[in-house]
Amino acid sequence: MFYLKKLLRLFGAADNQISFILITITFGTNLFYYTVVEPSMSHVYSFGFITIFVYYLKTLFDKTKVKYLFIFSVLLAIITLIRPANFLIIFIAPFIASDKITFLKGFPFQRKHLSAGIAGALVFITIVSIQLIIYKIQTGSFWINSYGDEKFNWLNPHPISFLFSFKKGLFIYTPIALLSLAGFYKLFRQSRFQFYSLLIFLFVLLYVLSSWWNWWYGGSFSSRVCVEYYSVMALLIYFAYNIMKKKASRIIYSSLIVIMIVICQVQTYQYRYYFIHWENMTYESYCKVFLRVDLLVSGENPNRDLIK
Repeated sequence: MFYLKKLLRLFGAADNQISFILITITFGTNLFYYTVVEPSMSHVYSFGFITIFVYYLKTLFDKTKVKYLFIFSVLLAIITLIRPANFLIIFIAPFIASDKITFLKGFPFQRKHLSAGIAGALVFITIVSIQLIIYKIQTGSFWINSYGDEKFNWLNPHPISFLFSFKKGLFIYTPIALLSLAGFYKLFRQSRFQFYSLLIFLFVLLYVLSSWWNWWYGGSFSSRVCVEYYSVMALLIYFAYNIMKKKASRIIYSSLIVIMIVICQVQTYQYRYYFIHWENMTYESYCKVFLRVDLLVSGENPNRDLIK
């Protein structure tokens, strides 16, 4: 959150906006659950390092100093070690750069920066190799497939279910994610380069995450694999505020966010006490408990039959 504050400030957010957005991301998403209830899973740590990574990526493009390229390489290596699929965050670079010229200037595509780029790549490889060396020492092999037969089904993704299903849909159980998409309107008007680069990044991310054979990722609250990318959601919320010139519009948008925070907190509590099942939710079972705080108080769980 400290680095998310710094990141928002780099994009020009005012202090009152930053405070509200930090509260929104903390209490209005499943980041709260994975911080408080299941911190043994990797997602909250991925969120932290990806947020730091995006901040230094923005700093790299703003200041184009070699030291930030090395910080970039170290952070990307740690992100990859925590959860290899999150290497995808590198593809957010064009959006963070804001335009093509800044993007090419910040990354070592030019000959004079080639040595720095090679050095950064070696730093990345060296850090990632630590895990491979440990595998070799422990098992005699440099690579261990800990997932067994589990794999990505690249020809059979489930993007609609991933976003909208009552089983585990991101927009159902973390509705602020849907509300944040209003920020794309600002990007479309401000910079087509940023608009399309972020859109492509999110489409690639959605394709990869929804292609996992178990696209709902087992027993989890909302779409847990999206937690790491909530710094992007925070930026979209900030951009959404930037298109609202009238105070009334901002009040309405803020009120909707507060409502979504309440919904998220109620659903988090319901999940914690099995009113929302970890894997077998349907439209019918969701409707039975939607915002039914009275059932939480009385302890009457209409979805008790789903618990196995």
